[in-house]
Amino acid sequence: MVIANSVAYEGIDLQRRTCMIHHIDLPWTPADLQQRNGRAVRQGNKQRVVMVENSPSS
Repeated sequence: MVIANSVAYEGIDLQRRTCMIHHIDLPWTPADLQQRNGRAVRQGNKQRVVMVENSPSS
């Protein structure tokens, strides 16, 4: 499990074994989602499927 704030959006290398991404913070922008999802959905990930869930906490 990795919990990261906006400071950690860049430079984290998570592509090897990520199986699920939860987006729980607000607000989301398309660029934020693309950046986060791209950290796991890439060549080198050993998982065949990466699930993405958008569940905002209010």
